[in-house]
Amino acid sequence: MSSTEITLDHQPGAAPQNPVGNGRRVPRVPRTGRWGAGPTRFTALLVAAALALVACGGSSGDLGAAGSDDRGDDRRHDDDHDHGRDGDGSEIAAHGTDQDGVDQDSDVSGAEPGRRDLAADAGVDLAYGAAGASDSWDIHDISFGLAVPGSDPAAVTSLEAEAGAKVGVVRIFARWDTTFPGPHHRELLDEGRLVHLSVRPRTDAGRTIAWSEIAAAQPGSAIYDQLELWVTTVAAYGDQVYFTLNHEPETADSAANGSAEDYIAAWRKMASLLRAAGGDEVQTVLVLGRGAYADGSIDDWYPGDDVVDIIGVDAYNWYDCQGTNREWTKARHLLLPAFDFASDHDKRLAIPEIASTEDPEDPARKAEWIRQLGDVAADAELGSQIEFVAWFSVHDRSWPDCEWEYDSSSVSATAFTDLVARFAR
Repeated sequence: MSSTEITLDHQPGAAPQNPVGNGRRVPRVPRTGRWGAGPTRFTALLVAAALALVACGGSSGDLGAAGSDDRGDDRRHDDDHDHGRDGDGSEIAAHGTDQDGVDQDSDVSGAEPGRRDLAADAGVDLAYGAAGASDSWDIHDISFGLAVPGSDPAAVTSLEAEAGAKVGVVRIFARWDTTFPGPHHRELLDEGRLVHLSVRPRTDAGRTIAWSEIAAAQPGSAIYDQLELWVTTVAAYGDQVYFTLNHEPETADSAANGSAEDYIAAWRKMASLLRAAGGDEVQTVLVLGRGAYADGSIDDWYPGDDVVDIIGVDAYNWYDCQGTNREWTKARHLLLPAFDFASDHDKRLAIPEIASTEDPEDPARKAEWIRQLGDVAADAELGSQIEFVAWFSVHDRSWPDCEWEYDSSSVSATAFTDLVARFAR
């Protein structure tokens, strides 16, 4: 098997010893077995919400239908994007044109419609549980980190030196025949960071592996053997690795891999082999772009509660990059549809890619956007649902005006290092 390692030479340097988000998994509500049914935090929160309403003189009728969509315009986005390659051959996420060209959610404040107004009156949040239900949670429970070109340890340690804190999670993009772990992967893991590994069914030589081929693969075939190698290797790292098969499958770049039905079959095959390999501690993360949550098409791609541990969403504030004219959009509004979906399925939410471009007319606007992302994480209502967050700090050569890097300006860099320190404290 030919292989390629997505590695850049490591540049040594002393790394601070306090990982952001503690570099570990926070204990969660126990479940009965791998991906099994059992008591969940969401169920407990609903019970608490009902009790709080009764205490306020309400009735169970005030709760309405669980999981109903009453956030209005928060579901109107469609940030579909494609993928590209880094110059060293690494698989990284690049971005294509938004389908509608306009993001409807503007940078506005004020109360959200529907259940959140009622929640303010009753002291209860009807979407996520009773007030005070997350008192034991704080922002340090969230692992915060980076998605960087080639998972370059130098880029990671440089940020850590600036922020005075070690990032908790690093996003790694790999192809079907990538060797994992490479030396730089081992360094990231050995120093206590979590890794989110996304594997694309495409070889270094450019061959696309159809999802249907993965689903139908039998022992002894090359595709089966490669999939088995992936899950066996990942299983050996246990709860230090999050695992994704083909992130953002709904985008145009994955069209050659097959249909949504094919993807679901491939995912379930992967999950079955991961179980068989003893990977009970490895958490699978289903990752789609935020547009799929906003327009409801996530339902077409969802493999099932029994084989998905964590819901993942990639979300971007595009504004006017790519030559379009979209509204400036806060992180909270970008993420709410995914929060809804995760809650409806009793799952936690990961944000494996998130970033904002700059506003050429307001040099401080991105810095404020970064601070607002921290506010989302610090909000007990939303932040207590988050597993990890990774900033997509990659320069998109296809669209150079999309300034995703955390240090695209001095004020943005300051805001971001403050954010990293905020997670670490």
